This record gives sequence, structure tokens and C-alpha cells, in this order.
Amino acid sequence: MLTHCFPALFLSLTALVGCQSPASSVAGYQDLAPVRVKVVAHRGCLDAAPENSLPAILNCSSAGVDIVETDVRQTQEGALVIMHDDTVDRMTNGEGLVTEISQSEFSALKLRSRHGGANVSVTDLSPPTLAELLESKPQTLVVNLDVKDVAAYPAVNTMLRKLGQGASIILKTSMSPDGTAYHDFMSIGGAAFMPVIRQCVDEARPTPQIYCARNAQDIEKDFAGLNLFGYELIFRDEAFLRQVADATRGSGLEIWVNLLAPEHAAGHTDSLALEDPDAHWGRIADLGATIMQTDYPEAMRAYLDQRAAGAQP
Repeated sequence: MLTHCFPALFLSLTALVGCQSPASSVAGYQDLAPVRVKVVAHRGCLDAAPENSLPAILNCSSAGVDIVETDVRQTQEGALVIMHDDTVDRMTNGEGLVTEISQSEFSALKLRSRHGGANVSVTDLSPPTLAELLESKPQTLVVNLDVKDVAAYPAVNTMLRKLGQGASIILKTSMSPDGTAYHDFMSIGGAAFMPVIRQCVDEARPTPQIYCARNAQDIEKDFAGLNLFGYELIFRDEAFLRQVADATRGSGLEIWVNLLAPEHAAGHTDSLALEDPDAHWGRIADLGATIMQTDYPEAMRAYLDQRAAGAQP
């Protein structure tokens, strides 16, 4: 059985709980909904707002979504801002690299609707800064920050610690856990930490930048003693997810699965789930995922809640 320390998300925005067993009496993330599969909104809840806008992120809380994934970049002078692409072309009425735009110029831009594009209407919303997001989000909304440039991590660390927001933030990395840089990454901002673990297929072997594993025993050995929130798994075979989920059951570790593209989850995707949710969203949950990332958070949340209600005696 894999055993690790884990942060008590939602318990406090000023500190992480230290190393403790899953049976600890300290209240935290695991105590909120022990059997409820958590939903991650990819770039926000976009039914009525542009991706990565403040409304798209904040609307997720009222929609019952547990976690929002969003993207962090730096402007010309190093300000931390929310934008997925390396340019502002797709999502705003401007153009150019984020790194070549000043913070004031960035904040003066207007976002295009939903996923943007050259022919998509412009809204009256400006793209947010990371500080605006952290200062406005509900305490109970967990945010996964996808920091697009490793050079931005010192500034992210400073901001999370200054605002006391680390305990409601998840950071992830694909790096192998055998170098100094990995342990430095784990301490950023007091955030919950989650490695991205790919299933090694064919002749693949882990590299310093891209870790992969063939089975749960490899993962247990390589991550022994590290303070982890859980694992994001990227896999070709369903059996890999089942094995890791079985090995971690009862440990307090989360199992995160991304349903955005077929190569992430053995061919299971959001687009297929919209036609047959039981065969895809339901199947991934049955295999042991405890967190599922989606482009359709409201639909996934409604399906999972209905499914859970139907399972009640």
C-alpha cells in the first residue's frame, strides 16, 4: 500500500497540515466528500463566459465544480497573468506575445467569447491577473495553476505566500522525482503537489523531464516519502489506472484523470462521454479516478451526482 503525507486543502489558507496518516482527526479536503468524484473545469465554466476569465472561474463554485484549472504566464515586466496561449491573439482583441506586452497593456485588452478566435465577438471583460483571481475566488474553490514558464515559479511562490493562498492551490509537474529541481518545485507557495505520471509503453523509459512508470510498484518506489496530494495519470491501458487506484486506496491520495483527449485516458474523452456518459465518464470513475478534468464541467457534475444518487440504497 502506498502511504504519503498530503496537504489538508480547504482546512487553512495559511498553512499545510504536516505529515499525517489518512486516519488523522484533522479535518481537511478528504473530509468534505469522501466518496464524491471531484470535477475539474478546464479553463473555467464557459457556458456564459470566456475561457480563463474571472466569471468563468468564479462561476464554477456555484455550479458545484470542485477545482478549476487555469493558466499562468508573465508579462514583459514579469507580472503574473492568466492566459493559456503564448500570444493574446486567439482570446483577445489584441495581438502579440504575452511576454512582450506590459501589464497595463494586458489589462486593457478585452476577451473574446468562450474559446475565442478571429471571428468571435469581443466582450467587455479583461483578462485577469493571478492576483485578481486569488483575491476574488471563494475560499472553498481549489485552483490548479498550469504555470507555462518555469521562470515564473519564483514569482508564483512569492505571491502565494504573500496572499496565504497555497493551501487552496494545486501545482503539477511531469519531471522525474530524482533531482534537486523536483524538491524545489514541491515547496512552491505551500501548494498541494501532484506529479504527472505517464504509463511507460513499448520501450519508453522515464527521463529527467518526463516521468513514466509501468506499474504501481514503480510509483511506490520512486515517490516514497514525498508529500503528495495525489497523482495525475496518463495511460493507454485501463488496467494501469485500475492498478494504481487499487494500490492507493485508503492512503488519502487522489487519482486525477484528464478526459480532454484520447491519448490521456485510454481513448476515453469528453466528446464520447457526451454521447454515452456511462461508457466513458462512468467507466473512468469505476476504474478508480477520484478527480476528473473536463471541458464540460456542468454536464459532468450533473451526471456524476445523478449517478451517485441512483447508487444509494
